[in-house]
Amino acid sequence: MQERYASQAENMGGPGAALVRQVLRVIPVGLLALFAGSVAVLGFRALGRAQDVPISFLTRDPAAITDSLWSLGAQSTFGIILWAATTGILLLGGALLWPIAERRRSTWFLWASGALSLLLTVDDAYLLHEDVLPSIGIPELGVYALYLLVAAVYAAVFYRELLASDYLLLVASGLAIAASLVIDMVFQNVSIFFEDGFKVYAAVFWLVFWTRTTVARVREGLAAPTASRGAAS
Repeated sequence: MQERYASQAENMGGPGAALVRQVLRVIPVGLLALFAGSVAVLGFRALGRAQDVPISFLTRDPAAITDSLWSLGAQSTFGIILWAATTGILLLGGALLWPIAERRRSTWFLWASGALSLLLTVDDAYLLHEDVLPSIGIPELGVYALYLLVAAVYAAVFYRELLASDYLLLVASGLAIAASLVIDMVFQNVSIFFEDGFKVYAAVFWLVFWTRTTVARVREGLAAPTASRGAAS
């Protein structure tokens, strides 16, 4: 039915026809966006009821809830923004490369890296390893071991791509994360300034590395012969 309306819109003229064509184009993705938004809104509503807390605890900013300064958690929020920005860059880079058949492995490399970055983003935003997973019986050390296993599998699959990149920036990010974890688990008497400071360095190096890598991969893919494109299936 949508195809019939689209065909009729093609025979129309003027701005009204353009609007109709746009509406028909965005219906599928619009419905998907509506579904995703509804899942999120209703999911947080259900979480609030399960935890027996006012819905405002989940919808409002922590500073507003606690009547604190706007800078409450500013450094933590900044780090989350960096992780999230990296995730978006990687997923978009993979989407740009997907139509190029010869760059399919690069696509999966960027998407897998984006999934890993998304995991770090969600973990930092919702304290998965500190609160959420331990609350359901998974100890914090077990979470670290699971993350390490995921990273090892990822590195084993994409080690060629990693070695072909400016991987020293990625190593710097990993060392910063390791330093933060060591301070948290071993040197707990050390100022929180250093523990959380290393987290920021980790996120910054992560963003710089993956931005450079994604740009390089996309430029390389877009420079490929046009004949090799359009084979997405």
